Amino acid sequence: MILESKVQAALHSKAILDADELHYEFLKRELRAYILCKFHLAEAECTTDRMDDLAALSLSKSMKLSPELVKEYDMARSCDGVTSQTAKILLLFMAIQRDLSLKLPPEETAEAETLEAVCQMVWRAMQG
Repeated sequence: MILESKVQAALHSKAILDADELHYEFLKRELRAYILCKFHLAEAECTTDRMDDLAALSLSKSMKLSPELVKEYDMARSCDGVTSQTAKILLLFMAIQRDLSLKLPPEETAEAETLEAVCQMVWRAMQG
């Protein structure tokens, strides 16, 4: 499953990079699919557009716990106060930057709370 998700994510990022004329709706569709692959989630599992909820779903799936339990027990325990959900989202942003060869503005990544906000941020970054 992990290898398949990695391969599928790579196909979606390649589709974005190889687009002759990139349109926002195409980017949004491919980036959403890429993010779901990175989080090892199927479209049917996504009942939300919120990044923190998607990260919790991803963690709950991998740990075989309910999302509510993940959120309850995932209190920041490190000295820097980062939860597993936050770390998962940050790693996703790093992967997006690497796979799409772009730089995301740190102040925008901190405020991107939904898939739509992430798509808009990436769109702006790709427009230069």
